Amino acid sequence: MGGHIDLPPFFDKVGTGGARDGQSATTIPSWKKGSVYTSSQLCGEISASSRDAGGQMPDIVSRTFVVAIAASIASWLAPVPATGGASVHEKVLYNFCSQQNCTDGSQPGSALLADGSGNLYGTTYSGGNRNFGTVFKLAPDGTEQVLHSFCADDQCADGAYPRYGALIADGAGNLYGMANEDGAHDNGTVFRVSSSGAETTLYTFCAKTNCWDGALPFAGLAMDSSGNLYGTTSRGGGHAEFPPADGVIFRISSRGKESVLRSFCSKRDCLDGGGPNAGPIMDNLGNLYGTALYGGKGQHGVVFKLSPDGAYTVLHAFCTKPNCTDGADPFAGVVMDNAGNLYGATNSGGKGGGGVVFKLTPSGIETQLHAFCSNAMCKDGHAPIGVIVDGAGNVYGTTIEGGKHDAGAIFKITPDGTETVLYSFCSRAACADGETPFGALIADDTGNLYGTTAGGGSNNAGVVFKISLAQ
Repeated sequence: MGGHIDLPPFFDKVGTGGARDGQSATTIPSWKKGSVYTSSQLCGEISASSRDAGGQMPDIVSRTFVVAIAASIASWLAPVPATGGASVHEKVLYNFCSQQNCTDGSQPGSALLADGSGNLYGTTYSGGNRNFGTVFKLAPDGTEQVLHSFCADDQCADGAYPRYGALIADGAGNLYGMANEDGAHDNGTVFRVSSSGAETTLYTFCAKTNCWDGALPFAGLAMDSSGNLYGTTSRGGGHAEFPPADGVIFRISSRGKESVLRSFCSKRDCLDGGGPNAGPIMDNLGNLYGTALYGGKGQHGVVFKLSPDGAYTVLHAFCTKPNCTDGADPFAGVVMDNAGNLYGATNSGGKGGGGVVFKLTPSGIETQLHAFCSNAMCKDGHAPIGVIVDGAGNVYGTTIEGGKHDAGAIFKITPDGTETVLYSFCSRAACADGETPFGALIADDTGNLYGTTAGGGSNNAGVVFKISLAQ
């Protein structure tokens, strides 16, 4: 315990220079009536005017049905109710692989999207008609519907194996996401799935020489007011001596044209970072923020900012303190509060070696809010994956491992750094409550938390769960 973790085989098919696969951080969404929010949306809708003229990235604006993933910069949700004296109850809302041959999906690894009617949307890494993953919808009554099964044809032109990124949706209820593999060039796709389940492949990566347009996306997307999509790929790009390179930040226009905004490892020794596994967020000035899994001054990842004019800045390089006490290897992305502070998590590093939750001020000062594996057997959690932040500055998230049963945990960290494990997975016989949560959380207006686990459940194929904090 306390060191680098080994990901399950189904999450560890691609590696880059020692980097491991990861997923993006998320923020708390509000279940406002008539709206749908992604798992990386801080509560509330953002209203901003578009600045698309002159080729600059437009602002995020409010939408009738949805605000795009990771697009917000502030949390307006009332604080999640305090847990002091509260009882915590976990309920499994759905067990995957409940249908023959797992046609309903298996091994969910992403956060969820929720609409105003309480429906939940997400992806599974495997299962479906051909065992290449699904896009699913889960109704409040527990009815699960597969909207799309990947690898729908023999060439898998629609892609395969959607991994860590949460879905986003537009005003018409279309869902958007990325598949990690296959497509026309075998390096992943960007897709759209309509509310009726019709799938459209918007872009196939590695369409350009040496995959200069990017390859192997892991994360979710962000959308601006003009319908342009923004995201990252873990490989590809134009700054390596041999392909595949170390990832890109890209934009796909509403007409399907892809542009590379930044290729990683553009500096010697990858001082600008490399191998982003998390999607970006965008503020109302069009700046993009995110993480790269490796590279930087300490060679263990960075937090970056990309401005609309293309200026790229490393806001923090991890493992720049002795023994990497500032954290190392950020799988997840970042979220932002009203004051412009960024929050995120690293998979390893920290005083206990089990990863940290950090806060990064606009001036670039990094603070470790909690270092995991700080007690015996990592009962406080090990390897955090993504965080959400409420209006009072409380941070909530999941860890892949650790907890009472070393099967992952849900935690809360108060602004003063006090960490509480709200729930430890595998608390029931045969891990019927789920184990190994790879997706971050979302929360409703009353403070209930929702998420997925990649394993456990009645069929050992993962679950959708709800955590109630009863007062």
